[in-house]
Amino acid sequence: MTASNTTSPIILFVGRSGCGKGTQAEFLSKDLSIPIIPTGKLLRKRAERNDYTGKNLKEGLKQGFLTPTPLVFEIWVEEFDRLKNEDDFNGFIMDGNPRKLYEAHLLEQLFEWYEWGNVTLVHINISAEEAMKRTKERARIGDTVEEMEHKEEWYKIDVTPVLEYFASKGKSIDVNGEQSEEKVYKDIKSQLGL
Repeated sequence: MTASNTTSPIILFVGRSGCGKGTQAEFLSKDLSIPIIPTGKLLRKRAERNDYTGKNLKEGLKQGFLTPTPLVFEIWVEEFDRLKNEDDFNGFIMDGNPRKLYEAHLLEQLFEWYEWGNVTLVHINISAEEAMKRTKERARIGDTVEEMEHKEEWYKIDVTPVLEYFASKGKSIDVNGEQSEEKVYKDIKSQLGL
């Protein structure tokens, strides 16, 4: 099945911790009147089911474990089906995904399956030093120096190939995240042609 020429935007936000992708995704969601797929909320809802996966997921979310990719995709497929069946479907945003190259390939296959062709990855680019500085300022639980160093290593190993892959296909934009929220958003809109 080939992707259709639909103009409904599928926008994927990625970037280091603290880059502001959640904030920018919210801005864009409001402006374009398109939903953000709430992966965390959907996982918590799935964890309420009284089956093996639900119980394990509930424990994993409590402990902060990474959910296996196949389970996340199962949840996304349900959400994609729901969105595809909406009469007023006009696109959606994903905040923080894909995080690995194989996830990018799997998402690409799904987007083709659903005939969604207008996909753009938005990389909000901040340095490792800036990410560390911002994380210290917001002081979230689990945001220790060790955890931040681990996240940076993961970013280099897993996320960088995703950025390179989308760039090689001409399906990404790179925005300087070390500016004011307003300027970052202005740049995102400009590069998206909005």
